[in-house]
Amino acid sequence: MENSKTPQSDKRRERLERQRRLRIKRRRRRIIIVCCEIIMMLVLSIACYAVNTLNLIQRKEFDNIQTANFAATQAPETVVKEVTNAVGEVETDTQGEPETQVSQEQVLSGYTNIAVFGVDARVNDELTSGVNSDVIMICSINNETGEVKLVSVARDMILRLANDRRTNYGQYDKANSQLAYTDVGDELSMINLNFDLNITDYVVVNWAAVAMAIDDLGGIPDVDIYNEEFMTLVNSYTDSVNKATGIWSPELTSPGVQNLTGTQAVAYCRVRYGMENGDFDRTAHQREVVMKMLDQAKIVMATDQQKILKMAQDLLPNIATNLTWAEIMPLIYRLENLNLTEESTSVIPQDYVSAEYVGNLAVPDPVVATDLEAEVSYLHEFLFGTKDYQPTQTVKEISDDIKYITGVRPKTAVTN
Repeated sequence: MENSKTPQSDKRRERLERQRRLRIKRRRRRIIIVCCEIIMMLVLSIACYAVNTLNLIQRKEFDNIQTANFAATQAPETVVKEVTNAVGEVETDTQGEPETQVSQEQVLSGYTNIAVFGVDARVNDELTSGVNSDVIMICSINNETGEVKLVSVARDMILRLANDRRTNYGQYDKANSQLAYTDVGDELSMINLNFDLNITDYVVVNWAAVAMAIDDLGGIPDVDIYNEEFMTLVNSYTDSVNKATGIWSPELTSPGVQNLTGTQAVAYCRVRYGMENGDFDRTAHQREVVMKMLDQAKIVMATDQQKILKMAQDLLPNIATNLTWAEIMPLIYRLENLNLTEESTSVIPQDYVSAEYVGNLAVPDPVVATDLEAEVSYLHEFLFGTKDYQPTQTVKEISDDIKYITGVRPKTAVTN
């Protein structure tokens, strides 16, 4: 049989093949375009969700924040601290000697420092003024290593207020009263001026924020409710926190090591009356809960990120901060690399006198540092590794004033 193919039929087949390939190419292009559109919509949806969620925060800026003035001080302008590079090697000068002179501003620039306040406020209350800051913490993150240091400031510690326009007791009062008298800007100024710091970022949380966050994380494990008496105190506070937040948790039924729900954990952080060391035991419980929350958050980030989104929805309406979205997101991404241990937490003052009244100070039940200068030197070594830190003249003046008003002196001081 003769081959029926002709030049015309070959051309027709070639034309049909080109058309088929063109249709496939166009179909693939449409699929790619649709996929890109879907991805873009997802990205935009996630971005909108993040922005809308973050917009739930009570975001407030304050232009009245004062920071330590290291230049205008009688203390040395430099501090003795070995300078290390990113891999931990000690840098040397041109003679091969270890470089040890750096400015205090250089030291502090290597850390992200945030003041964290826990306030006695209910759901969606105003958080940045007119309320006692019963939890005061300085959170310092080493920008290179991710190590976190957490220091509690005793709520009743006597400090010089940055603004005393509403106080009944004058310029020197309890640390937790500044926010009640004025606002977060003054609270940050008080911390900076009394402790030689330059903190401008803050986070304020209320009871509900902490309780909901803990519940969204599945509770906190391995908390020691060490006897019946302490359990009774925790249960009493649990009832009050339940009523204040509208979040219900049952009372504990027996002492011992156990998991705590959100309001139970908040209650655990609030007990101070009946404790051997009062507020200092309470601050230890607060730091313990923060450590356990961070550990739980790391687990949840790795296993169930939906819980993190749920936590954000619950948490953010009960938070006030001046941190921006661009500043918050890197902290979230670094969560898994942030390291917080019991050894990296502390409290100030380390050495203090506490009584119903002290010296000529009219403030009832104060905590008075025996030597504020020594406390500031300790704080800078603990947070930043600065040995033999010399406080600024401002701190020296505040320390001298406190000694004069209260009559409290360091235990090793020689009196004439």
